[in-house]
Amino acid sequence: MDLGDVALFCSIASIGSLSGAGRQAGLSPMAVSRRLAALEKELGVRLFHRTTRSVSLTSDGETFLPLGSRCWRRARRPPRPLLNGGKRA
Repeated sequence: MDLGDVALFCSIASIGSLSGAGRQAGLSPMAVSRRLAALEKELGVRLFHRTTRSVSLTSDGETFLPLGSRCWRRARRPPRPLLNGGKRA
C-alpha cells in the first residue's frame, strides 16, 4: 500500500474536497482521483461518495480513516534506535 495515497485519502477526508487536497499536495484533481481510485481498488472498497461538488466518507471510509491516519503518523515518525531495545537513550 502506498502511504502517500493513504496520506492523500486522509487529506481528502479532512479538507472535504479532492481539488482542495490536490492543491495542498501539489497534484491535479485528475491525479488525486486516480490515486484515490488505486487505493480503493487495492482495498477492495469505496472510501468516498462523490458528487460534482462534494465528497463524503462511506462507512468503509469511516472505518479506514483512523487506521490510515495512524499508519501515516507512524510512517512520518523518525525510526527508533535499534540499540537499547528500541528505547531512546
